[in-house]
Parts: sequence; structure tokens; C-alpha cells
Amino acid sequence: TIDGLHEELAGEHLEFADVPLRAECLEMFAEGDRWRALAAVAERYQNVLASCGLLDPHEAQRAGRERRGAEPLVGIVLIGVAELNAEQRAIIEAVSDRIAALVHAPASLADRFDAFGCVVPEAWADAEIPLDDAQIVNADDPADQAQRAMEAVAELDGARAADEITIGVGDGTLPDPIARAADWAGISVHSAIGVELPRTGPYRLLEAVAAWRDDRSFASFAALVRHPDLERRLTRRAPAEDAESARGITDWLTLLDRYFADHLHQRLAGDWLGESDRRAHLRAIWRVVHGLLAPLDGEARPLGAWCAPVLEVLAAVYDDVETQTARPHDRITLEACLALRDVLARHAGIDEALQPTVDAAGALGLFLSEAAGETAAPDVRVDQIEMLGWLELHADPAPALVLVGVNDGRIPETISADPFLPDALRRALGLVRSNQRRYARDAYLLSAIRHSRDRLTLIAGRTDARGEPLPPSRLLLACDDETLTRRIRAMCTVGADEARSGRALPIGAPPPGTSSAFVVPVLPSGLPPPESMSVTDFRVYLTCPYRYALQRLIGLESIRDDAAELDALQFGTLAHEVLERFGADETIRDSGGAEDIERYLLNTLKEVARVRFGAQPMPAVRLQIAQLEPRLRRFARRQAEWRAEGWTIRHTEFTFDPSAHLDMPGEAPMPVRGRIDRIDCHEQTRRWRIIDYKTGERGALPFQAHHGRKRLPAIDELEWHDLQLPLYQYLARQSGIEGEIELAYIVLPRDAEDVDLRIAEWGPEHFEHAIECARQVVRDIRAGSFELNRRFSSVYDDFARICQTFAFVEDGGDEGGPAAEVGP
Repeated sequence: TIDGLHEELAGEHLEFADVPLRAECLEMFAEGDRWRALAAVAERYQNVLASCGLLDPHEAQRAGRERRGAEPLVGIVLIGVAELNAEQRAIIEAVSDRIAALVHAPASLADRFDAFGCVVPEAWADAEIPLDDAQIVNADDPADQAQRAMEAVAELDGARAADEITIGVGDGTLPDPIARAADWAGISVHSAIGVELPRTGPYRLLEAVAAWRDDRSFASFAALVRHPDLERRLTRRAPAEDAESARGITDWLTLLDRYFADHLHQRLAGDWLGESDRRAHLRAIWRVVHGLLAPLDGEARPLGAWCAPVLEVLAAVYDDVETQTARPHDRITLEACLALRDVLARHAGIDEALQPTVDAAGALGLFLSEAAGETAAPDVRVDQIEMLGWLELHADPAPALVLVGVNDGRIPETISADPFLPDALRRALGLVRSNQRRYARDAYLLSAIRHSRDRLTLIAGRTDARGEPLPPSRLLLACDDETLTRRIRAMCTVGADEARSGRALPIGAPPPGTSSAFVVPVLPSGLPPPESMSVTDFRVYLTCPYRYALQRLIGLESIRDDAAELDALQFGTLAHEVLERFGADETIRDSGGAEDIERYLLNTLKEVARVRFGAQPMPAVRLQIAQLEPRLRRFARRQAEWRAEGWTIRHTEFTFDPSAHLDMPGEAPMPVRGRIDRIDCHEQTRRWRIIDYKTGERGALPFQAHHGRKRLPAIDELEWHDLQLPLYQYLARQSGIEGEIELAYIVLPRDAEDVDLRIAEWGPEHFEHAIECARQVVRDIRAGSFELNRRFSSVYDDFARICQTFAFVEDGGDEGGPAAEVGP
């Protein structure tokens, strides 16, 4: 920022020390102190340069101009130069006393230009610009502006060749929408503006490398290996270089996503968690990536010493780009690499006394900040329409011009919130970049363009990409009062036809289909029924038969790597593993001492969490682990009470006998798999208690989970949402559990004081009804009945997009449908 201020002031033969007095004359007294501080900084800067035998470029230019003059030029001709700063004027005068300025304007307007052919701001302040209303098109957002540009080109109907048409861009955010619209329309467009370097693959790769070197988090590593150019390099070369890496590199996305979903690992140091096979493949990815980035290893060093290592990394990733430049994307990549090389080259020769000592991440940050202003230019073809920036349009010879983004703040540029040089201070200093001077320059340019084009279309947008309103350019309103009123009405009013029809389809878009494309995909025909089912399969089918087929028969699943905390399933799994170890440890499970049980549970929680999430879990995960502790403390007290009542733990994670099945009268039985969290037995009565742990926030009753009701419904109103506990009892008897059986939940809800045992009070008729419901589920699955349950809606639905759950929302409803409520 300060360098930019220095350059702008130097262009007017000013220094920081010249500003305080001007500011205080405008009663900007606080500005005086700030500019004196900047002057002190500038003086120190000059002294540092002098100590290295160097000179500030602007100071060198001034010194050179003063030494010049012994052999002046014969003459200088200025062509179409609308503005010059003081330094430029001084240089011109120093090298020649014969100056000819050619101005693109009629002689009658000579008083609006000075001796150098530059605009006189005051002369253009109230000048009218002769535009026809038909030349002005009002559009909505950037996409609509791009479409209007394509319409304007299409209206030429082939009457002009590509090199006779130019698309002008007044807003830097519009080239992308225009390129997309042109692609739809089958129109080839070349952007002379170029592609900004921050939007190219090499720049973004170095950004990802810098983020990873600066913050060794899983997220930054995942973002790095997701970079398409790095992925292409890995898949092209790594397997051949390292046979052990083959599968790891091929399946890196799934491996990383699964790893993060399981472990929520915040920071990476090469110590992977989990299964040995997966760890080996992840180490292969790690090894290959770090091999590519090895040149960036090492301690902090002078900035210039990092130039060669950065080039080495770029060369390793893009070693084949020069052989692939037939594709536009690869050509841009090559140009971006060359632009980055030039930026690095500028730093390599800097005096070490001027170089900061930085690590690799710091060096990359500095290189990228300088490269951010560079562009990469694509190749030009003869059949392309040129896309130029506003200031290039005056000298462009194309007879047909479509200018997009004719909005205030863009054309003319508006300086509204400069923290150092507000517009009033700019005018007082006589700077070229002031609102008055910019308006005069752009008013002249638009007038000249208007008189030198056979066809001119000016498109002004109503909103930007974020939906913020955009005022039309003041240049479109530089007219008489009657025309001004008419134009403002047109700019502020949406026509009735436009309001009724909405936005038209893009040029080149396919015609509307005869039916909606928002269709739930049809399942593959002939899906084979399962040879066996798990207890949870019945709940999945009862929830939605279609989703059951997607998940259980086709095998679809969702894996994410953007979680910041444990989801409900992972939280429950953590609690289950701790309680499972307690129930399986014969040295503690029959203890009646609450303190001993509590100590065991909390120590086990720490051990399980360390194995699953590493030594440094994510902050939210650490908090969730801490939130589980009071629930386990309360469980310890209740467990001691249950033991005092005579209940002993007999089985933990009890697996059904392999022969366990659901009888299907008249059909083949259905083998059923399952595992019961815990089975207790009473020492005196010999009664059995089948228990399932539940860690939900509210600690639902068995009736709520199985029927969606707070109370047990009558048998004629019975509807099953889950069959877990009835099936447990049915199948446990086939696995050797005889006698009286109770079914229960042990709930560990958010409020630890509510940790308790919840008994399911079903009668024989309820069990019979449940088993018949299970048999009907099996029949339906075998019959291939997988209808979509359109009433199902949940924020945890992995298949919402496939099922079009949120594609449309009924009037008056929120996205996602009404919240689920538990009935009476």
C-alpha cells in the first residue's frame, strides 16, 4: 500500500513530506501526523537503499531526467494520450522541445484539451455525450449481462467477421461470465485481459503448498493432494517410481476421506492411525507428496535462496506441460509457470541485505503476493472475438463494439474510500487519479468511441454477482433533462413482458425437455435379494425402501472430510467402545463400587480416544470427549445400583448363533445377523435383560424409537419404525437365551442426571405383531418392492440429492420440510 502511494506521489513530483501541509490546509489535522510518520519511513527506506549502493527507481528517473538534454530528440508525437502525470510531462519536455499531440476530436473541442492533448477536467464536467437510447441495454446480474452481450453479437447475424467485433469489459468480474455465455452460444472469445494468475493451476498449487507448510493440518494436506495438477503428477509417475505406492495413489481420495471420517485427525506428522493396511497406503501418499516438496525442506534462509527450490517444485509437477500445449488449459498453465518464473527471477538477484530471512511458507507467501497482479495470456486464433479492457477500446479498430459493465465505479472509476488519499486531498495535490480527472478522461473516451463505431451497444447491470445494486454509469446520464428522465425510468423499470417471461434461456442452450429432469433415478432391474439381513436392515427398510436398496443392495455410502466434530454415530460408537470394554473386563464388570467403575471408565475413555483420534484431537472433539465424562460418571453410579439389585453382566457384544433366522411360513427362512450391546442376568430370579446403549441427546424411550410415540399405542394403531428390540428377543432365544426376558435401553443423554434404564413394556401381542412386520419386510424385499418414501426428510440423509428431497419446497414451508414431531 505504501509503495503504491509512493509511486503515485512521485509521478506528480511529490514526496510524503509534501502531503501534511496540504492535508492540514483542508483541516485534515490527523492526516498530518500520519503523513509525517510515512515521511520518516520513506527517509529510512532511502538510507537502506543507499547503504546497498542502490537508488529508488523514481529518484533515479528524476536524476536521469536532470542529466538528459545534451542530445534532445528531434520531436515527440503523442497519439490519443488522454492523461499524463507531472513526471511524464517533465520527461517529455526534457527530451524534446518539439511536441505534437494528435487528439481524436473535432477542432471545435480544442479548448477541452491542453498542450499535451490531455483532457481538461473542468471542460468535461458538464459535457453531454451523444448516445442513442437504442445503444443502451439494461441487464440484471453478471450472467444476464453476458447473455445480453451474446444477443448483441448474434444480432449482427454474420454481417461482421470476428476481427470486426470487440467485446469491451468495464468490470473485472465479467470476463468469466462472458466466456461461459460465449461457450454456450458457440462463439469463440479471446481475452486480451488474460487470466489472472491467482486463477491458474500453478499459482493455486503454490498456495496449497504454502498452506500445508504453514499449517500441518489434515485439511491443508487434503487440499494439497486434491489439487488436480498434483493429482495428475502423482497418478502419472508415482506408481512407476514406487510400486508400493500404486494403490495408495490410485485410491487416495477414498483413503483420505475414510481416514478423516474415522479419526478426525487435526494435525499430521506422518504418524497415521487405524488399520495397518490403510496406514501403509497413506504413508505411500505421504512419501510421494513429500518427495515432490523436498526442495522446500530446511530452515529459514534469505528470500532469494528459495527461488530455485520453488522452481524445482514447479518443474517436478509440470515437467510435461510444454508437450501438451495444444489444449487451451495447458497453454494457460505454461504461461502461468513462465510468469511465476519471472517473478522468482526478480527476487533471485536482490542484495541479501534487502532480503528478509523466511521459511518456505513465508517465501511462498511473498512470491505469491507479488505474482497476484500478473496475468497469463491465452493464444489468439483468427476466428475469435477479442475481449478488451475499457482503456484499450479507444485505439481498437473494430467497427462493432459491445461494452459490458457500464456502471458507476467501473466506468468511470470512482475513488470513494481511500484510507490515505481521499478524493479531496487528491484534488488538492493535483493527482491524476481523482474522481474529477477520471470522469473527464472516460467522458472523452466514450465520446470518441461513440463517433468511431458503426455499431455500439452499452450494457449496464443492475446488480453484481452478490446481488448488491449497481448504479448505471454517470456517463450514460450526461444528456439533456428530457433524455435523462427517460433513461432513468428505463433503467429502474422492468418491462411487463420481461417480468412475465422471466429470464430467457441462454443462447445455444438446449431446448426445454418434454418432462422434468428432477426425477428420482430408477433402480437397476433384477436386484438380487440379500442372502441374509442384519437387525438394522429392517429399520432402514421401514424408513424408506428405496434408500434401503441404495445402501444395502447397491452399496452406496457417503464419506466426508469436512467434519469439525463427531457426528451422532461417531459419538455413540466412542461411548459403546468404552462400555463394551467395561462389560468384557471380568475384573471390573461385577464390581459394586461406583468409584472403581468410574475410574475404569474414564481411563478407558482416554485410551480409546487416544487410539482413535491421536494425541491432538480437533478442539471440538476434545470438548465432546469431555462431555462424555459426566455421562460415564453417572453411569458408574447407576451400574453400582443395578449390581446391588442383583443384576450381573453375562454378555457384551453378544453375537447371534450363525443359524439364527427369521421363520418365513411357506418360504425359505431369512438368516439374520446382529450383535446385542449387553445381556444381564438376575442372580436370584434368573431373569434375562437384553440391553442396547443409546447416546442420543434426549434419551428416547423404546416406544419413541420403535413407534414414534411417547406412549405405547393400541395394537390396532401399531406402526413399527424399528424392530431392533423385538428381533433381539426373538433371535436371542435361538442363541441359547431361555426364560423370562426383559428388553431395555440404557440411555446416556446430554443431561447426565437422566442416565438411566428404560424398560420396554410390550406384551405378547406386540411381539407377535413385530415379528409379522419383520416377515412382511422380507417378503417385500424379495418381491423387489423398493418404493420411495417421499415423507422422509432428515438433515442426516446421505441420499437426499438422489431422492430429490430438497429439490423443491412447498409454499410456506422451510427447506427440508417440517421438523419431525413425536405423536401422543
